[in-house]
Amino acid sequence: FSGTYLDASDPQALLDQTLQLCDREALDAEIAQLDAASSRARHEGDQDAVREIQQRKLLIRRRQAELLSKERRS
Repeated sequence: FSGTYLDASDPQALLDQTLQLCDREALDAEIAQLDAASSRARHEGDQDAVREIQQRKLLIRRRQAELLSKERRS
């Protein structure tokens, strides 16, 4: 990242956008991991784990929606 922001007209805005992108990618990766965990739990017949994983996914989806809403307001 060294020097990346020197040529930007608004370095803070560019940094904010980059951080939001990182947050989005982290949430996407977390969803993918939960999908894999859910598949394993379903395959093993562990319905309690599947339910717990789905609840965690819902929370992450809400965080994604909040982040998207925040980005649109910016």
